[in-house]
Amino acid sequence: MLFAQLTDLHIPTETKESLDYPNGVRLRQAVSFLNRIPTRPQFALITGDIADSTGTMEEYERAKRILDELQIPYFIMPGNHDNRTNLRAVFSGHAYLGTQPLIDYKIENPAMDIFALDTLIDGQHAGALRPETLTWLEEQLRLSGSKPVLIATHHPPFLSGIEAMDEFRCLEGVDRLAELFARHPNILGVICGHVHRNVHGMWQNRPAHIGGSIAPAVELRMLPKQPIGIWPEPPSINLISHKPDRGLVFHNVPYVAAARLWEGYIKPEHQH
Repeated sequence: MLFAQLTDLHIPTETKESLDYPNGVRLRQAVSFLNRIPTRPQFALITGDIADSTGTMEEYERAKRILDELQIPYFIMPGNHDNRTNLRAVFSGHAYLGTQPLIDYKIENPAMDIFALDTLIDGQHAGALRPETLTWLEEQLRLSGSKPVLIATHHPPFLSGIEAMDEFRCLEGVDRLAELFARHPNILGVICGHVHRNVHGMWQNRPAHIGGSIAPAVELRMLPKQPIGIWPEPPSINLISHKPDRGLVFHNVPYVAAARLWEGYIKPEHQH
């Protein structure tokens, strides 16, 4: 199983696209890269913050135009910059978004299922796992039996070491999620967004991964009381693979540089 994680797109309207932070251009480059690589992922999962401001219809319409150029299926999750109502309205063809107040769903795959959990608190930067989300997850885990599963959230339930971002992590429901991890050894790990950096660690003795972002990176400031800073790193996507004999493997790909390297490598038989 191989899939792509894209996170923190922060797509503005075209009139608000900045020359310093051209997030729409960055996303289009990511889509182009995914459409061209020889080892194509089965699907893409966007782990939140699709919109740049408060989740306007115009932001989602622009994001959808770009994402629809993907030649693989894609799934979307809300982040703290998103609006569930507008997200559902624009991405109306994505039936998995459902009609419930929260957007929790399962991506089924023969090798491993992914449970996408809604952590959005309207009007706040920090996140929460509500009781209804965790009750739903508990039932889904019961039904999964021993099948490998992966948890996906926008807000990390663990500390990244960047204090200014950790202040706005997932602050509620984390203890109950940890209990589910303890009871279900088939949970292989958790993937997240929100921090705008590629971060790896361990949480509940499982791999914990924060994906690199499409939007500009947050500077690695790990001293106490340092404010959030922006750092001119290249945008990146994340390729995540799973095989029973080796488990999870994470590849962070700074795709703008990579796309240039692929120029002379991709052969006609590899193009789709």
